[in-house]
Amino acid sequence: GSDADTVDKNKCCTLCNMSFTSAVVADSHYQGKIHAKRLKLLLGEKPPLKTTATPLSSLKAPRVDTAPVVSSPYQRRDSDRYCGLCAAWFNNPLMAQQHYDGKKHKKNAARVALLEQLGTSLDLGELR
Repeated sequence: GSDADTVDKNKCCTLCNMSFTSAVVADSHYQGKIHAKRLKLLLGEKPPLKTTATPLSSLKAPRVDTAPVVSSPYQRRDSDRYCGLCAAWFNNPLMAQQHYDGKKHKKNAARVALLEQLGTSLDLGELR
């Protein structure tokens, strides 16, 4: 009704009783199956067996060149869904991109690179 009752849709979804930490998380929720199902139930429609959400391919893909180069165990085919280096899962490519640009990932990548460099120099020292 009034302006006092207005809720920021990027902060919470009153239909699903959920709160969000960012607009990206909110968008991910609104594109998801749970929200679509509850919305259809609210509108009185019978939910189909399969719901069709907005394709994630329309979102910007993560930039691979921003993440430091790490060894193959951490380079996964589904890098827009999971970061093996940080054990972090992503709902969409935009969240993945934000992770790869973030401090935690860069810190972990630098640590792995340093350990690999130290391991290589120690191996060479042992051979001499």
